[in-house]
Amino acid sequence: MKKNNKETLKNIIIKHLIVLITICLTAVLILYISSYFTTLHPDAYRDMVRSIILVYGVCVVVYILYVIIFKRKNSEIFQKKINQNEDPIGLICKIFLVLTAINSLMMLTGYDTPKEGVFAYYHMLTRLFITSFIVIILMWKDFINTIKKISLKNNVINFYKKIHVNIFSSVSKIFTMLTIIYCIFMIAFQNIINPTGGALFYQILLGLIVFITTFIFVLRIIRKRLV
Repeated sequence: MKKNNKETLKNIIIKHLIVLITICLTAVLILYISSYFTTLHPDAYRDMVRSIILVYGVCVVVYILYVIIFKRKNSEIFQKKINQNEDPIGLICKIFLVLTAINSLMMLTGYDTPKEGVFAYYHMLTRLFITSFIVIILMWKDFINTIKKISLKNNVINFYKKIHVNIFSSVSKIFTMLTIIYCIFMIAFQNIINPTGGALFYQILLGLIVFITTFIFVLRIIRKRLV
């Protein structure tokens, strides 16, 4: 029995190492290609690999907790809750929000070097891509089921109805969507806008989190008074 457990653990470790190496190589390749279109940060490759390892570690821990807490065979209440309120896309947004908030604080407090120019926006989208890729690999069955159930009209209506119920989930989804739009806009019009990135970019991200959270809290209070 112990031998089987050791073999299983060994296979899991090997599997995750292969996945992690594959993601790192893919990200480095993407970064190399992007170097032909923009000037990279001097430590771009090092920061990228470090970010991937950090994100992967967080995703694995979150996934393990997800399995232990929400997918226990004898826990129908938790299973029902997760089926109603959680999905891989929502998890991607939550992880992205937490990592972006932590990273932005590190940039502003001197623990990391703020990314300059248009590379800052490429870097942010790459982080989202890496987070999405890892979560999809770890939860591919759940992801496929979520994609099958997607209906833009129903999703928008349900999101609006539940926006004040699960504040963290709502903030993470709105933040992720706005960040994607903002970064794509800055990249698309870089020749006109000439984005500087730097500390200001990370201040805007933290400010956006505060603004969205405040907005949802205010909306929640208004709805309670109207009911």
